[in-house]
Amino acid sequence: VASKRLRRFVQARDQHCVFPGCHRRVTDFDHRIPWPIGPTSAENGQLLCRHHHRAKQAVFTVERGADGDYLWTTRGGWQFLRHRQGY
Repeated sequence: VASKRLRRFVQARDQHCVFPGCHRRVTDFDHRIPWPIGPTSAENGQLLCRHHHRAKQAVFTVERGADGDYLWTTRGGWQFLRHRQGY
């Protein structure tokens, strides 16, 4: 479970759902690398609306680059890029 401080940081950084083109109200703090394998941290955390949280679990893997961009990849190899928002 993410602390309140960590959630506030990730909310300021991501601002809304990190799926490319989505501006839905954020409802979930998500671990890019599923917990307990991935840590509960700013580097592994991201904000997702419920719809894209479920889609990620079913279809996508997500990578976050050093520049803050998110690369979403389907199991079939299609890729979608979301440029960094916030800070």
